[in-house]
Amino acid sequence: MGSMQRLTLGLGFPVCLALACASYDPGPAAPEPVPNPSSKPEPEPEPEPEPAVEPKPEPEPTVDEPVAAGEVAPETLGFDGRATPDTSSERHTESSDGLAPVSKRLPGERIEVSSMQEFVTALGSDRTIVMKPGVYVWRDGGVLGNTEGPESYNELSKHLRDGTIHDVDNLTIMGLGAGARILQPDAYDHVLAFKNVRGLTLYNLVLGHHADRGWCAGGVVRIIGGKDVVIDGLEMFGSGTEGLTLSQVKDVEVGHSVIWGCSEQLSTIFHAKNVRIHDTVFRDNGPELLRGFNLGRAEVLMQRVTIRDNQCGQPMDGYGTLFSDGSGYPDLPGVTDHGKPKIRVSGPKGVAITFEDGVISDNRFSAMSDSPDSVDLVRSQVEQSGWD
Repeated sequence: MGSMQRLTLGLGFPVCLALACASYDPGPAAPEPVPNPSSKPEPEPEPEPEPAVEPKPEPEPTVDEPVAAGEVAPETLGFDGRATPDTSSERHTESSDGLAPVSKRLPGERIEVSSMQEFVTALGSDRTIVMKPGVYVWRDGGVLGNTEGPESYNELSKHLRDGTIHDVDNLTIMGLGAGARILQPDAYDHVLAFKNVRGLTLYNLVLGHHADRGWCAGGVVRIIGGKDVVIDGLEMFGSGTEGLTLSQVKDVEVGHSVIWGCSEQLSTIFHAKNVRIHDTVFRDNGPELLRGFNLGRAEVLMQRVTIRDNQCGQPMDGYGTLFSDGSGYPDLPGVTDHGKPKIRVSGPKGVAITFEDGVISDNRFSAMSDSPDSVDLVRSQVEQSGWD
């Protein structure tokens, strides 16, 4: 009896668990939910777009002067190795009134060039030469240095002789897009020189010397004998002499340009009538300028012109004035030796300057002008720290 009770107790828990599991009835399964035909299915989330990868711009071509590894591209340097300042706010704005706007001065055939040889070959009348963005470098003395083909630029065009473009009518030279940089490594040559031209337009160009400072005969732009000339959107820098030379000219407009880094003076204007300079900056020239503007028999209107931070190192009689009548330097080669003047203007010593709505500040010159009555200041701001 005792053994039977132990058996019953020993089997009771498993047997009961089995009976309980066998007798469990979960009941009928819950019906699946029926979708509501009036409800719209939720839209699946759209995949997030992958971030767009902007293509890297292709570098501007460097023309005629390849840059070796580790060197600084020449277009970033000034004439003495300094970084070229940003002049975008000082040039490349719309052409104003006066002579025909640049957009209407695109005569004749359009010729695109990408090298200095192509540029020289394209020279002529009744055409527009478009210079693709890049750096164009004159070779020293005009010698190309090629073992094949012509030996000098003179052989490429009948309109170029010893670095001077001559006897052309209705010629436009313009930089495309970001503009073209023309550099002159020879300190004794001009970057662009012209003689006997009519209807000349220079637009959207950076012109300078790729050489050291110095007292020399090489300016940036020189025009001797010209009529109906437009210079717009130019940067002229790094000259041993000056940025702009005008002699025996009539009807000239210079606008939206900047001249900096010249050693001798800002500009020479001789035997010139109806010259208008507007919206242009003359700055950071010196530190040993002979004078500011070298003038003789010149009729010039300056409007909205800024002259600042220019330093004269020769404050003496006949030198050192901002507007000089040229008596201190009467024999400038190639400019004043034209014999009997063809252009005469009124004013003391043949100089008549109107400076209108402009600014003259932080310069060092001995005086404003050689003749007080030769310069007419109209609504202009003069902030000199004092004339020497």
